[in-house]
Amino acid sequence: MAATPGSVNEYIASFPVEARSGLERIRALIRQAAPNVVEEIRDGVPAMLIEGRHTIYVSGWKKHVGVYPVPKAPSSLEREIEDYRGENDTVRFPIKKPIDWELVERLIAFLVQQPAS
Repeated sequence: MAATPGSVNEYIASFPVEARSGLERIRALIRQAAPNVVEEIRDGVPAMLIEGRHTIYVSGWKKHVGVYPVPKAPSSLEREIEDYRGENDTVRFPIKKPIDWELVERLIAFLVQQPAS
């Protein structure tokens, strides 16, 4: 088992270029939507804290990059992400297909606006 990364940079650097590129782009979109985001590794993956709460987690896998937790979204956004929905409120974007970055940006904007639970 690989050692837990010490930083988000180390986590992203540990992936092949396709996944790394997706993770970097998602990270940039989160920073754009929430300039004061604080990044840390939690449970072995990047966790993005916004206003002190763990709002968005990102993960890389062999065949996809994931964003979670993603609660039920407004109906128009939910229809767009339904084909990407995985288990446990995860949205998975396959790395072997072009990623709709405008959709990812809208998803992140929705997540950033979620109230603290």
